[in-house]
Amino acid sequence: MATDVKTSNLDNYEMLHVLGEGSYGKVVGCYKRDTKEVVAVKFLKKTRFSQHLDRREMFILEKLRCLDPDECRIIKCFEWNHDKESAYMVFEMLDISLHRFMARRKWAPLPLDGIRTIIKDMATALTALRSVGLIHTDLKMDNIMLVDHKKQPFRVKLIDFGLTLRKSEAWPGQGVQPLLHRSPEVILGHPFSEAIDVWALGTIMAKLYLGCSLFPGVHEYDVLRYITDLLGEVPQQLVKAGRRTKLYYQGRANFFMNTEWTMKTPEQFSKETSQRTEEHRAYQAPSLKELTAMNILQGNKEEEADRSACFDLMDKMLQMDPNKRITPNKILAHPFITGSYVNNGCPQAVEKKSQHPSVEKSNSPKDEEYNSPKDEDARDSKSVSDSTDSGLSSNKDSPFEDLDSVIIPLAPQNSPESFHTPEAIEPKKREKRGIRRFLSTLKRNVFCCFCAPKNGDE
Repeated sequence: MATDVKTSNLDNYEMLHVLGEGSYGKVVGCYKRDTKEVVAVKFLKKTRFSQHLDRREMFILEKLRCLDPDECRIIKCFEWNHDKESAYMVFEMLDISLHRFMARRKWAPLPLDGIRTIIKDMATALTALRSVGLIHTDLKMDNIMLVDHKKQPFRVKLIDFGLTLRKSEAWPGQGVQPLLHRSPEVILGHPFSEAIDVWALGTIMAKLYLGCSLFPGVHEYDVLRYITDLLGEVPQQLVKAGRRTKLYYQGRANFFMNTEWTMKTPEQFSKETSQRTEEHRAYQAPSLKELTAMNILQGNKEEEADRSACFDLMDKMLQMDPNKRITPNKILAHPFITGSYVNNGCPQAVEKKSQHPSVEKSNSPKDEEYNSPKDEDARDSKSVSDSTDSGLSSNKDSPFEDLDSVIIPLAPQNSPESFHTPEAIEPKKREKRGIRRFLSTLKRNVFCCFCAPKNGDE
């Protein structure tokens, strides 16, 4: 971190009030006499097991000194001390945890702007951790702190690095991650990487969006069962390489002597482990897409585009295969974070617009109503009725990619050919042009000598 870290004396701190307490120790708000500021001091319990974790967290904080805590959205550590008498760390004072904030709201879903800000800050923090080769492994709402919700709405920082691992320390079978945010590869005992933090962030994003947990199981089998029910089957290559696969799956050799794994039923799992499976889900939906679509306000194009982009990012973060899961860098570049779809109506509008760079807007009032990219759906439906007036097909697969290059031949008003002008540019008629041109040329060159010219013809 950019802040210099040094050991200090407890006499420099005046205790004000307890901020939180847990099995690791307690956090106390203190007044620092020399700097005259209020800080958060984390007092650690002196036990044989916690002593190793204390030193480990201080080692991680030392490794993070090369990062700017404000830019990287990581809590700022001022100093620490670890000796026979006491062990404590001094941090900047933040607001409240995201968990407590949501609890005060009675778990009402957050607005999309708030979700966007939180996910952006957390993706920035995970990008910083990845740059120094660290995996947080304990990402949850309790470890996401609001900086100052009144002055900086929804701006957050990542805290608590007591369980953070280096990439070289990540080995299959480790009991990492909170159960509600545990990734499939961790449950199955598969080799894992920093992608598990992205999975955890995806589950947090879903909880902020829906107001309830996606996978609220009381043990790993239920969590894995909820995951497969909502997201589909776990990829076979992930199941085959898991050290704990046989606990949740049963294998059967096929004709080619390859083992195919199928998940055990709740009855089979309960019979083998004596653990009861229970239903704790607060939703009923066959897929994540249908679950997130419940909150979309139909008819509001901007709302639909915003929530569609939110779902797209959530879906990429909750990919079963960690190799296909989005990375923190790509999260920051996603349209939901950058807002690049705002001026285009939907995430796909940018691609559609780039395919037709030379199409110009119509100047007629009737067409200007549908020229806004935000109303592409309405414009597509309107083009069906307008095709009889303009003579253009509304088929999206039309071979005419550049509408300005299409020339509609004008016929005399009294000529019967004027009634066939729209048909002249339809795809089906265009396929016959080659044959018609050949017959017309043959008639003109071969049979012209047998035809008497009319008056006025050369």
